[in-house]
Amino acid sequence: MIVWTQQRLEFWEELNRNGIAYCNQQSWLYREYSFAYDWLTEQMRQRLGEPPMAEIKLPLWCWVQYASYKCKKPKFRPNSENNKPYAEVYIEADIPDEMLLQSNFNLWAWHCLNGWQIGDRQLQKEIDAYNDNNGGRHNGDINHYPQELRERIAKSWQHIFDLNYRNRRYHNQPKRNTPIQATFWLMRKEWVRSIRIYKPKE
Repeated sequence: MIVWTQQRLEFWEELNRNGIAYCNQQSWLYREYSFAYDWLTEQMRQRLGEPPMAEIKLPLWCWVQYASYKCKKPKFRPNSENNKPYAEVYIEADIPDEMLLQSNFNLWAWHCLNGWQIGDRQLQKEIDAYNDNNGGRHNGDINHYPQELRERIAKSWQHIFDLNYRNRRYHNQPKRNTPIQATFWLMRKEWVRSIRIYKPKE
């Protein structure tokens, strides 16, 4: 499957040097939304199997379909840290389908990262009641809820893997118009089709 991923330049240097590269550090997103990222990592273990190397702790991310079937390839946009751009590589790769876990990006970004349930009205009533009695809604902090409620919310996130899932309240786009992401354990150099290297001006 043709996918696109944007990584720090060090990733490409490691890929060139060793023939493989993988995630070896936590991003600020992971640190802020660790519950959702840990949940997705566990889903990868269940659906794809254990990482092929013990050093791999977190998945890599890529785009399968950036906006729609007419706009699959994302545009390159430089990232920055503390308002300072850093060197990156933009990779187009052909990764075996069985090594990718595809998911609905919108549901992931809006619901999983915010700690919201997906598609369960009864559960939402219980969440609302809990919030009313405990200081209001806590976006992005699923740890605000008791364990039993957290587990039920996370269970509802399984919908992100159903790329045909539609719900008028949560997501009503057909698959062809849905942004689709994928996670995978590692990149192999032989999968790379093309690269673009970006180095900010000094």
